[in-house]
Amino acid sequence: MAEPAILQGVFDRTAGLLDGIGREQWELPTPCPDYDVAALAGHLVEFLRTFAAAVSGQSAAAQLTDAQPTGDGPAREFRAAADLAVEGWRDGAAQRLVTVGPDEVPGALAFDLMLVECLTHGWDVAVATGQPAPYTDAQAEAALAAVTPMLTADSRGPGHQFGAAVPVPDDAGPMARLVGFLGRDPDHGSPR
Repeated sequence: MAEPAILQGVFDRTAGLLDGIGREQWELPTPCPDYDVAALAGHLVEFLRTFAAAVSGQSAAAQLTDAQPTGDGPAREFRAAADLAVEGWRDGAAQRLVTVGPDEVPGALAFDLMLVECLTHGWDVAVATGQPAPYTDAQAEAALAAVTPMLTADSRGPGHQFGAAVPVPDDAGPMARLVGFLGRDPDHGSPR
């Protein structure tokens, strides 16, 4: 798919969530068990910086960042990386290989990874901080379509990044289906 507009929308909404974190919320747990709010905000910034550098053709050295936000910088840092990433997509990154760390991956795959990572961890931030998840159904559908072929049974369970899918009702909306597929409880915001 690789439509810069859909990614820009996800980036804008994720940055808004980062803006909405209160100073007293940095140590709160998130639905992503390895991260509290501060660590997850830092992860989002670092992830986006790395991928933005890749899709904009910056050197590998430029991709090595250490983002540890302390209270008022993650949204600003995230937006700067988002602007660079969107520029890379508009310059045709989806049609070429991009270098992410030591690996070369198809640009379209890098797009999908950015979409899923930023939207899902944005949802984690929203749940942890009591903010409404601002993503549209179209954004959640796009992320679900991107991640479904990537996440197989072999990549779930102990020793893997993802737990078992959480069942959701047949009439669940796209965001609930996405987070359930990724092993999060859409009703309570915590993994089962």
